[in-house]
Amino acid sequence: MERNGPTEEFDEPAPPSFNRTTAVNSDRTAYMGFFDPEWARSILHVVRRTKIYETVVDLIRNWQAASEARSWPWLITEAWHHDLREELERVTPLDVLKIRMLKEKFVRELELHGQRVNATLRKRIEKTLVAIDADSTAALALARQRTVVSHRDIWDDLIPLRSFHDMLWSSERNCYGAIYFSYEWFLKEIVRIHRGADKYQMPPDFQKDFRAVFDQKLTDECWLDLRVRIARHTRTALVHNLGRMIPDLRPLHHGFLLDGDEIQVGAHQTTELFQLLKKKAMAIATAAAAMPGFALATTP
Repeated sequence: MERNGPTEEFDEPAPPSFNRTTAVNSDRTAYMGFFDPEWARSILHVVRRTKIYETVVDLIRNWQAASEARSWPWLITEAWHHDLREELERVTPLDVLKIRMLKEKFVRELELHGQRVNATLRKRIEKTLVAIDADSTAALALARQRTVVSHRDIWDDLIPLRSFHDMLWSSERNCYGAIYFSYEWFLKEIVRIHRGADKYQMPPDFQKDFRAVFDQKLTDECWLDLRVRIARHTRTALVHNLGRMIPDLRPLHHGFLLDGDEIQVGAHQTTELFQLLKKKAMAIATAAAAMPGFALATTP
């Protein structure tokens, strides 16, 4: 039997609604890179003669890469604005070209046609044409400035695009998770190196192993700190619960915007996490550098 139209059996279900309350920032500068090269140089200097030097290098590389990945929306507007300005700079209106040609050829053409131009008149003509040329050049520069759309205009045009909006949303979640994951890996490697082990799996009670290497004060500062715990539970929610709230995170003052139970990571929260964890990493590196167990063996 021929089908004359869609039947219930073959009809596709209506697509789900993707409207969310997302933490996309209207300020494009919020998506600039957050990496701190000066911090990187400082921490490398601290651990330069220790067994954790390469571990710190890996931490730096991962955080720098996360920063660069996060900054691509900002770079898009920079590149777009630069290309538009370059395109306008290459275009010179016909009137301006005519004035410049007059400045170069007017007196010469008069003399070729038998018109005698004395030195005083020549200077007056050239001075007048130079002034006209300067005025036209200034007017052209002003027109270009008014014609080129601003960075904000470009950003405002991109934000409503569903694909751009969703990429900002997804990119920020990935970046936040990458920053914390790299930090946790860094702590795990510190313990492994101190133990002299080839492998080390982070246990649920990791704080005990970390405290055995350092002390309670550094454990409180770098592992049990409320902000670190929020980041840890947020990363777990992003990776293992599709970004939805988990019981360990819910009672904490996490500060995230929620859409139902879905965590919305804002650009400022990603930047703040890096600013927090880079200080924690420096504190750990400084403590490790002062411990004989992390010192490189010296040749006699």
